[in-house]
Amino acid sequence: MTVGPDGNLWFPAESENRIGQITSSGVITAVTFPLTGYTPVGVPLINGADGDLWFIAIPREGRQGAFQSDVVRVNLAPVPVVDAVSRSGFHMQPTRLLLTFNRPMDPAAAQNVGNYTIIPVNRQGRPLRRRERPIAIEAATYNSGTYAVTLTTARRLNVQRYYELTVNAAAPSGLADMDGTPLGGAGAGPFQAVLHGFSEIALGRATRSAARGHGSPDQPEPR
Repeated sequence: MTVGPDGNLWFPAESENRIGQITSSGVITAVTFPLTGYTPVGVPLINGADGDLWFIAIPREGRQGAFQSDVVRVNLAPVPVVDAVSRSGFHMQPTRLLLTFNRPMDPAAAQNVGNYTIIPVNRQGRPLRRRERPIAIEAATYNSGTYAVTLTTARRLNVQRYYELTVNAAAPSGLADMDGTPLGGAGAGPFQAVLHGFSEIALGRATRSAARGHGSPDQPEPR
């Protein structure tokens, strides 16, 4: 693991043939290794003077009795990620969720309420019902100056309960940056976060994250 020119931590995920990235806020994403038939090995990554990272790679099906390796250059074009999720509003105030991104996003996609889904879950991040009905989102307002979108829900969210937020990143209408790069990078899947209180307690992607903390008993959300 090493610090890349972009300030993020990078590491090889050998078993998945991917390269992992950890941002300064702790968000983890992964991208497919660019050299077909090769996989990055668990050695320190080399910072290239050209602003890219260089990886040592070996064939996944090498010749028996021989060790082959290549040095592979990986361009670190910024990948859009969610840096943080927070909440405002309690008691009789309307609920608003603030998603902050690390770079400018496409305003049309960011303000499409159909790209966001919120459902009640238990503290393990599982739906309270087999077919849980999503909570309607009235508005999604993007601020191009702060790279953040504010979601306003149709009804107030109980601050003591747990909710799962899913953000669509699939083409053609999912969230992407101004260059058209999907949220999390190509093939990363939807972004998911488990919410509780006034911030996210677990950030994840494609799979439900285990929520931690103490809240009200796990019971269906009142309609």
